[in-house]
Amino acid sequence: MKIIGQVEVAVTDTPRRVSLRDEFMPNTLVNLGANTAYYRYNPDKPAGLTTTLDEASEAAIRALGGVPLRAGHAVVIPGDVPYVDIACITGETATVDVIPGALVDSTSITATIGAVTANAGTNLNTSLLALETGGNLASLVTLLGVGTGAMASAQAVTIATDDTVIGATDDTEAAAGGVGSISSKLRKISTDIGHIDQDTSKLQTAAGGGYVRQDATSTIAKETGGNLAALLTVMTNFNAFTKNGKSTDDLETISIAQGVTPGAATIKADDSGKHVLVMGVFGTMDTADGTLQFREADDSPVYSGAIPMADNGGPALPVTGFPLFTSADGKGCEIFTSGGAFNGAIQVLVVDD
Repeated sequence: MKIIGQVEVAVTDTPRRVSLRDEFMPNTLVNLGANTAYYRYNPDKPAGLTTTLDEASEAAIRALGGVPLRAGHAVVIPGDVPYVDIACITGETATVDVIPGALVDSTSITATIGAVTANAGTNLNTSLLALETGGNLASLVTLLGVGTGAMASAQAVTIATDDTVIGATDDTEAAAGGVGSISSKLRKISTDIGHIDQDTSKLQTAAGGGYVRQDATSTIAKETGGNLAALLTVMTNFNAFTKNGKSTDDLETISIAQGVTPGAATIKADDSGKHVLVMGVFGTMDTADGTLQFREADDSPVYSGAIPMADNGGPALPVTGFPLFTSADGKGCEIFTSGGAFNGAIQVLVVDD
């Protein structure tokens, strides 16, 4: 290939020939791959000569004086060299950029920057740089101290435009809002922190109102008659359990087993001072299609109409916290079936009237 601008050449173990001559301009080969490539050129070959390779392999190139071009390195090819043959070791590949013009391989730069002489105070003195004397560094040493020494107490430093002094050594606790050294200010802060768990003078007093108040017994008073109280009332009456101070542990599961004989079946008998909340029902109708009715233990009042149910069909009403039926004070409840018999269970909550 004839080089007009920069090109990339993919190099394998089969040699490639690159035509370089362009007005006798030097060219630069840059190995961008991870493997070493080998190149060979013959400046005596005329530019018009056929590009047929003289070498059949990378080994042949090396045998004829091929030069390694390591990964990341570059080499400048003289402008009078018309061809370069390039290849890699068998099984390896590389990418070689061919760039018109002469670049510099940074790995091969050798330069002399002059010698550093050791003398008394100008360049090096016994392999150590000489310390500046009598200048700004010396002044800073005086102000700040040397090593672990203390800052010079005579050099007080003022912060911004106020009179709070850093350099002063006074360790007396500063007065509230007063001027003092850093040490005295820190003592004041430490004292104040120690009083936080005791001093409630900054809290709003009971007479002043607000959300956080201090009462006469030095405790935080609970809010009364406000939003929190209203929320407590709503949540308490939210369902049958919380309203009556009960939990699911207080549920009673009553087995109903009519077999194949329909009729009345008691859920809970009358109980003075109590009433019954029917919370859940599950079971099936047996023998034949029939009806299921909920009512009080003395047959009246009736809580529901006669609910038709197919043979082997029935309700499955889980406990939700809201009763299905509620008996009157002191009254129990029962079911009544007709046509078919009911077999299952009913869950109730017995509460005070």
